[in-house]
Amino acid sequence: MNAGARASAQASATAIAIANARTGDTIIRQNMIVDGGGAAAAVTSSAFAVTDSAIEMETIARERSLLIRAICVDTSDNPHPASQTFGGRDVPTDYRGEIYRCVAGTRMRYTVDGLSTDCAQGEALWYEGGRVACRPQIARRPCNERSLLRRYGAGDKQALVRDTETRQARRETTFNGAMTMDGGVGATVW
Repeated sequence: MNAGARASAQASATAIAIANARTGDTIIRQNMIVDGGGAAAAVTSSAFAVTDSAIEMETIARERSLLIRAICVDTSDNPHPASQTFGGRDVPTDYRGEIYRCVAGTRMRYTVDGLSTDCAQGEALWYEGGRVACRPQIARRPCNERSLLRRYGAGDKQALVRDTETRQARRETTFNGAMTMDGGVGATVW
């Protein structure tokens, strides 16, 4: 049984019993005797709650080493390998430029940290300052993407990625209480 609910129920029952006491009644409650005496007694019992709440904005900046995968998707949604623009798996932290390209007529679909994003047709996956984004491909000679595939193959990249997340946090505290006011003999309520 909930102790708070039991205490509240006992307080309410006692307040009702005292309020209904007639002249000459005697009420025994928790080893205390409340004697109605020869005059009327008035009792007021009130419960109250005070709530304090605050909303805070939390911004978390993260820097993580994440795996980046990319494919190219044609107009029929058939996947094709994306061309790496340089060899090796790791992307240097000071690198600025394209890391994947697609052949003409396809669009890039890349996955970082389990989230997939589609680029528009004619865009490459760009890395700069710890962020990856779709940007228009730099103009290259015809068949450049096929040459890149022959030279570096299809593969994954490992890059240091920085991102920020802003969240709204709500904190709420409630204080509950009760008050009983008894005027006693003379029927005066204070």
